[in-house]
Amino acid sequence: DTLPLAEGELLALCMTDFLAGAFRDTPFAPALLRAIDKLRLMLPQPVRSAFSEGPFFSTLHEPAPPERPESATHFNVLVHAIRTRRQVRMVYYTMSRNSRSERRVDPYHLYFHEGMWYLYGFCHSRRGQRDFAVARIQQVEPLPGGFTPPPMQEIRARLAQRFSAVEEPPVAVAIRFDRQEARSICERVWH
Repeated sequence: DTLPLAEGELLALCMTDFLAGAFRDTPFAPALLRAIDKLRLMLPQPVRSAFSEGPFFSTLHEPAPPERPESATHFNVLVHAIRTRRQVRMVYYTMSRNSRSERRVDPYHLYFHEGMWYLYGFCHSRRGQRDFAVARIQQVEPLPGGFTPPPMQEIRARLAQRFSAVEEPPVAVAIRFDRQEARSICERVWH
């Protein structure tokens, strides 16, 4: 049996294979890669050969610090805590204050944004919902206490608000660049 795909569907499958890299070192990676391999085997031979050559596109992400090996372990602990609705205790590095602090968090959701994984949850120390860069979590352990997360629709709505356009009156600013940087800056539309 082969899987007939339209050109757009093949492109979507290639993009899925390419974007699967965002899930490396996560509990989802093995299942995702197995599913893609099964789909690849169902493609007609000429298409399978083209698919195996790799994607004919790429994306460049903004520079991000390399992930620490512990990040994958922390990610797995967080996935389990989210599934079982268990609180976690974590030591978190806050870049803006250049300090570490211990936090007790109800982990609601993990999301990938601009090349990095984040945890969204309720921080008992700060008494509010917060986002935590998984790469900045230095230690994490599940606690016996449980929690009831908000409905997924509410979580998605709150995350969408975080990354939507700011709806405030515009403010005029002037930014000065040296001549060489100014030429590069002028090539792009920023907002």
